[in-house]
Amino acid sequence: MAISRRPTTKAETTPDINIDALIAKGGSVPQEIVKEESKAQKTDVAFTLRIPNDICEKLDITRKKPYKTSRQQWVIEAIVQRLAKEEKETE
Repeated sequence: MAISRRPTTKAETTPDINIDALIAKGGSVPQEIVKEESKAQKTDVAFTLRIPNDICEKLDITRKKPYKTSRQQWVIEAIVQRLAKEEKETE
């Protein structure tokens, strides 16, 4: 098969905008977004959880039973339940 150059297309017409002035003007991130991002960073903690394979397989089977739930959501719900149980026992 012969190789040929890609066909050229007509350049799209751009409106009369001073691109350099627009770039020089720059911009900033809205303060609301910055505040929300900093709140999320303070409230969420990320860490790696290593569990044995057989426990993970049991977890996957269990979390799919009335409706499928993500592993993260299932683990968070289990932690919340355990914490509630511990609080009741200490009262």
